[in-house]
Amino acid sequence: MKDMDLAALISGGVLVVFVFGFQFIGLNYVHYLSKGDLLQIRYYPIVSFFGKEYSSIEFHKNRLFKAEIKRSFLFQDLHLEIRTKDGIAEFPEVSLIAMSPVDILAIEQDLDEIGHSK
Repeated sequence: MKDMDLAALISGGVLVVFVFGFQFIGLNYVHYLSKGDLLQIRYYPIVSFFGKEYSSIEFHKNRLFKAEIKRSFLFQDLHLEIRTKDGIAEFPEVSLIAMSPVDILAIEQDLDEIGHSK
């Protein structure tokens, strides 16, 4: 009986670590669209135990002030800043960890093109 209790506790602990681990990592489905004068990024968590939170970033490319992909260990986050009439505004970082390296490189190249075309 004690072996079954121990197995249940270990299984429960692993499940809790799994749930909070995925919430912490922030795996997102990201839809990146750079068309014409508009840049649009839509994203939502791939794994969400507390409901999906759909988010969207959209702005005119000429307002882009700074764009970079921050890399640390296994994580890659998209960081964007735009010009507003009141100064510089930062968007929340978008996790790119679930994207392929080819897709991340394509986003990086597009953002470089936007930065050089201003």
